[in-house]
Amino acid sequence: MTPMNGGLRAFATMTAVGYCCAVLAATIVTILTRMLTVATDGFDVLSQFNVLGILLPGLVMTFIAAFPGFLATVSLQRLFRLGRLSFFITAGAADGLLALLLFDLFGRIAVGGSGTVLQPALALCCVAGGAVGGLTYRLVSAWPAAAVEIGP
Repeated sequence: MTPMNGGLRAFATMTAVGYCCAVLAATIVTILTRMLTVATDGFDVLSQFNVLGILLPGLVMTFIAAFPGFLATVSLQRLFRLGRLSFFITAGAADGLLALLLFDLFGRIAVGGSGTVLQPALALCCVAGGAVGGLTYRLVSAWPAAAVEIGP
């Protein structure tokens, strides 16, 4: 087995770090926007949501459900040399919706029922979270390269 060269190691590291940061950002934005949509419906947000109690499960679900879309995004980025922020924001938004659909599908299979978590308000929250996640990934994963280009 040959050791990873420096460029590939740096790419793999920044891709992993970028994905973790994107998942964190997307989950927080999705939770906060969902809290706002519920608050506008007349609920007392603080009594309805335990933010820390839903953050960890949200992180786990997002990490798993958004991974296929993330792999597709990184593959397209590498294949076509796409680097614009708009690509990552759009791909992140699409991945947010895809993650919600996968989560819904896995939920239906797990419980063997026909219930769904798909709601228009939740879908918009996931799209917003995904867009922020895509932006976060691009900013974090591109940071070392930008620092090298700018210099000390």
